[in-house]
Amino acid sequence: RRVNRLKDVCRLLRQLQKGPNGHRKVSLSVSTEPNTCIGDLKDRKGDECWLSAPLEALWRTWIASGRMFVFELWLHDTSEPSKKTLLACDFAHPVGTSVYVATRYYDDRYRKYQPGFILGFTTCTWLK
Repeated sequence: RRVNRLKDVCRLLRQLQKGPNGHRKVSLSVSTEPNTCIGDLKDRKGDECWLSAPLEALWRTWIASGRMFVFELWLHDTSEPSKKTLLACDFAHPVGTSVYVATRYYDDRYRKYQPGFILGFTTCTWLK
């Protein structure tokens, strides 16, 4: 079953990297731009966002202290190195020997590439 999932992820990554001009690559980062991730999450949810000011402050404190992580999936335009797009991010914190994902954000414009699935599979593989 894992082999089938790996094939799915590889297929999606090939399609995503091909894109309209073929000058793309995807990368996984950990807590490099939490402000961007939090901002995108709040923008996507709008007025219905459940991320209250006190919870956001707690998350920011935890991220700064290393108690919470933001796993980020980025799309880079290799023809324009300064241009990158946040595809998906998971807000997670360790609980014992496990990692609890509090929520996931993904960019709807890239929905057909299933960035949340790619991020989840990639993060699990990286954490092993």
